[in-house]
Amino acid sequence: MAKNVLPRTRRRVIHMKKQGLAYFCTMLLFALVASATPVTLTGTELPFGPLDGSCVPGVCFTYTVGGFPSLDANWSTIGPPTQTFVFPPGIEGGAGGVVTMFFTVPTPILSFGLARSAGLGLPFVGSIELFDPAMTSLGVTPIPTALVDPFAEAFFSAPAGAYSKAVLTFSDSEVAMRFFLDDITFDPDPGGAPVPEPATIVLLGSGLAGLIARRWRSA
Repeated sequence: MAKNVLPRTRRRVIHMKKQGLAYFCTMLLFALVASATPVTLTGTELPFGPLDGSCVPGVCFTYTVGGFPSLDANWSTIGPPTQTFVFPPGIEGGAGGVVTMFFTVPTPILSFGLARSAGLGLPFVGSIELFDPAMTSLGVTPIPTALVDPFAEAFFSAPAGAYSKAVLTFSDSEVAMRFFLDDITFDPDPGGAPVPEPATIVLLGSGLAGLIARRWRSA
C-alpha cells in the first residue's frame, strides 16, 4: 500500500499554520489575563528626582509645602529599612507637605503603604481626601497608625468607588518629620475587559488546546 506522503512544501505550509494558530491562541489568553489588571507603583518607576510635577502612566503627582511647589519629596529614595507595609526604595519626603495624585481616568480602587519617621506618640500617619469624577470632595479620612516598630506604619485601602484625585496630608509633622509612600495600587483602565476568574482561564485554555489538537489531526 502506498504511503500518503505530503509534498514538502505543503507540509511546511501546514506547520506554519499550526504555529500561527498556537501563537494566536497564546496571545489571546495572555491578553484576557492581562487586561484590566491594577497597577502597583513601587516608587522606583522614575529615577531619583522630584515628585512634584511628575507623571507615570495613569497618574500625575504634585507635592506642595504651604501651598507652594516643593522639591522635598522624591522618587527612588532609600528611606527606612523594609517594614511591614513599605519596601524601600520608594517615594520619600517631608511630612510638612501635601501629596496630591491626579488620575488620568477615575480609578475604582486605591491603596498604598505609608510610614513615618517616628512612631511613638503618633496616633495617625496622615489623612486622605478623595474626590469623585466631578472633583467633588468625598470627605477627609484619617489614616490611623497600625504598627509602631520602630516607625509608624499603616496600610490604606479606599472602599470601591470612582476616584479622580487623592490628597494626602501628614499629621504631627513636628514629631515625625519625614514620610515614606509605597505600593500605590490603582486601576488605570477601569473600562477594560474584566479579569477572567481562574476557572474561566482554565476552561478557555482547555478549549484552545483542544482546538489546536483538532487542527493537528485534521491537517
